[in-house]
Amino acid sequence: MPKPATIGLVAVVAAVVALVGFFAARSQFDSARQARAPGVSTDPSAWSLPVLNGAGAVALAQFRGHPTVVNFFASWCTACDFELPGFATVSQELRGRVSFVGVNALETGDPHYMPRRHHITWWPLVRDVGGAHDSGLHDALGGGNAMPITAFYDATGRLVDVNRGALPETALRQMIQHLFGITSRLHQPPSGPAQPAALDRALVLRVAQRPQRGDRSGPHRLPQAAVSPEENVPSALDNPRAKGLPKPLVDPTRIIDGGPPPDGIPALADAKFERADTVDWLIGEEPVLSLTLNGETRAYPVQILIFHEIVNDTVGGVPVAVTYCPLCNSAIAFDRRVAGRVVTFGTSGKLLYSNLVMYDRQTRSLWPQLAGQAVAGVLTGTRLTAYPVQTVAWQDWLTANPHAWVLSQQTGYDRSYGFNPYSCYDQPDSQLFRPRPPGRPAATPEDPHRRPRRHHRADRRHPRHPDQPPRRPGTPRTAGRSGLGITGPTLGARPARPRSRPHHRRHRRLQPPLARAADALHRTRQRLRRRRDQIALEHPRPRHLRTSHRRPPATRSLPGHILVRLGRLPTPHPHHQLTARWLGPGRRNASDPAPARG
Repeated sequence: MPKPATIGLVAVVAAVVALVGFFAARSQFDSARQARAPGVSTDPSAWSLPVLNGAGAVALAQFRGHPTVVNFFASWCTACDFELPGFATVSQELRGRVSFVGVNALETGDPHYMPRRHHITWWPLVRDVGGAHDSGLHDALGGGNAMPITAFYDATGRLVDVNRGALPETALRQMIQHLFGITSRLHQPPSGPAQPAALDRALVLRVAQRPQRGDRSGPHRLPQAAVSPEENVPSALDNPRAKGLPKPLVDPTRIIDGGPPPDGIPALADAKFERADTVDWLIGEEPVLSLTLNGETRAYPVQILIFHEIVNDTVGGVPVAVTYCPLCNSAIAFDRRVAGRVVTFGTSGKLLYSNLVMYDRQTRSLWPQLAGQAVAGVLTGTRLTAYPVQTVAWQDWLTANPHAWVLSQQTGYDRSYGFNPYSCYDQPDSQLFRPRPPGRPAATPEDPHRRPRRHHRADRRHPRHPDQPPRRPGTPRTAGRSGLGITGPTLGARPARPRSRPHHRRHRRLQPPLARAADALHRTRQRLRRRRDQIALEHPRPRHLRTSHRRPPATRSLPGHILVRLGRLPTPHPHHQLTARWLGPGRRNASDPAPARG
């Protein structure tokens, strides 16, 4: 005969599952109804989407006569958090000349979080509808799993370009100038800050003879810009707080070792290139990074950059560094002309919030990729000029650029190009590279989640004298110490009283059995909390169970962690997981026996 408590628990679980199914079906019905509603369309050439907050719709036709920039964002997207401050600045400067529209797509949290965080109140904000995850227009523009993406429309409403990935402020200004011929008041030239005249004369090109267009003899080395000599200055690569260096812009304890030593992941310089129509080792769907400068376009396959991360190259006469972070899946190109120098970049082997940290070989300053700024070293505070890099399929790039140059596999290094060395890191249950908070002791090898016990101040009350022999295990700390301060057995000496083991003053002293039970309970609670956080990350709560006023965990300008290479979109919490949560640990069905207590 089942217990009444068990029957009641089963009834509660059945009711919860029924409510979850009802609200899920209702949500899908509302989404489908909105997609079929009159005036709502996800056609890229004539879209019309509902307003994010309120009734009505916003259509592309309303912006005829002005160029339009359509930016997609989501509350979970850390790359959106990186690029939106630049979008807000540029859109404020170009008000009345270029229209900006924000589209919330692939949302799993609060849709108003990003606009509220960056104080974007003058954009028309809409939400995407249709598709499998409220991503009809996003999918129609070829976004796939990419976030953010930015679409550019000319004054007639014609789609002229779609950028997949984050756009830094400098790259956004250059895209607007290149596509629409509009320059903002604060726009800087693409070459960065004004350089002395001697620098232009120093940019002599090596490899005097460029291969001809029809040359199929094999990979070639293309002309490269001469670089500045290395300088005898303190190295931030060894010590960011070294004497003579400026104060770092970030806490150096946040810059952690990623495993390899400096240049353990070798950056490429003076690499070889092949003509696109002669490449036979890339498949059609394989991603390549496309960079266009001064009318010259080159492709950098991701299968090569995943092993090297940085390519020092010269494109269109501009010395650039094409960078790719495999942990963040972020690609950005930077101008290598910095403060009167032409620098070359290498990999430092360090990470800042799971992001690649570069260093320049001239001054050995540290440069996080997503920041595009020196955070430690001689060049602290100096910003790099960024250029937009697009991630496209090889077949699409080859169709558009059949005679352009492609980075060759003949790099001089023996690597398994085409193999993903980060497959384990891409798993949802893998551990992220998180920095250790200042002052927190490192985890022990036996238990990586448990911190070692701090020494009580009583341990330092009577330090051991250098001439005193070390204490034998199991011997009281005051053994052999008399009231007269004489060591050893002494006639008439007062017997030493062993001190008890120091304990934290905030906790009551417990007997050994109770202390072991309390310690076991504490560790069990920690394990359950870690499991709860892991389930919440892998399976976000359904939309109807969330609260709109809850803020996502990332509240800093530079996020505490970066989501890595989202292989699939977040899905609602499976019913069996909800059932397991309500029934208790170890039970998947209501018919399973409850675990024994005691």
